[in-house]
Amino acid sequence: MTLSIAGTDLEVEDGRAYLRRAAELWSLIDVKRGAAISAWLEQEWGAHDTDPDLEVYDVGCLPRLLGLLEGLEAALQAQVTDAKFRVDAATAARISAQHELLIDSWVGDDGPVYTLSNRIGELHEVVALIKKAVAMQRGLEVG
Repeated sequence: MTLSIAGTDLEVEDGRAYLRRAAELWSLIDVKRGAAISAWLEQEWGAHDTDPDLEVYDVGCLPRLLGLLEGLEAALQAQVTDAKFRVDAATAARISAQHELLIDSWVGDDGPVYTLSNRIGELHEVVALIKKAVAMQRGLEVG
């Protein structure tokens, strides 16, 4: 589902899915933090709706989400990936068994490459949108 800043054309296609994947990424290193993000998504989804046809995350709850997402990259690099968010084949298999859509892979010059870098790119995109919404004092619409 697309996330957009209320009253604007600023949006991230599949932004809600990106947030769910951020919860999965956190669960690789901190199960409680991943669960907290998932719980936030469920509790805040539409909690402040005034229009029954529109789901909204109120601007007042967005800083909490930003706080939950903060630090993910450094934690992944410290515990799971290298500096480019790449993992070895065994780690990729373990992650893929638990979270089907987190790992991307291809065959490079030196053999198979397994990475979480696309998920990190998605996270950057959705965090930037959330920060803009907070700066503009607008909620996020889910559609």
